Amino acid sequence: MIYHTSYEENITWSDDGRFGEFAFFAHDGFYFGDFTYQIDECEVNIADLSEVHCSVDELSVSGFIERIQDIIECDSEQAFKYLCEKDFYTNDAEINWEIQKITAEMCDYLGFDGVAVTDEYGTSYMINVNKHADKIEKVK
Repeated sequence: MIYHTSYEENITWSDDGRFGEFAFFAHDGFYFGDFTYQIDECEVNIADLSEVHCSVDELSVSGFIERIQDIIECDSEQAFKYLCEKDFYTNDAEINWEIQKITAEMCDYLGFDGVAVTDEYGTSYMINVNKHADKIEKVK
């Protein structure tokens, strides 16, 4: 199981949050809120970025490279590295969060339900909650 915590007791999953239709889940570690929700990670297809095979050209055609370049001045190869977590942009938390959101959207585009990402808390999972609201249970 992986868990999401919230200050909201009865979450209505939507795409209005900071990360659009994605919410962060983790095995443990960080708790922001009084309420805990869970999903069985075996029931969703989570991308491991080290195993996602796509090219710079494919991501350029679909607009993901350009979206990174809109927020960070870099070439397409560097934007690809940010998307696939082969390099990390560490100067600004807001930009890092936007990169994570774009990465989750990229994996959704590639057919995954979510993606494992790395941040200051270790491994987290960004899950498309709109697609899987029926699998998310409140546990506390």
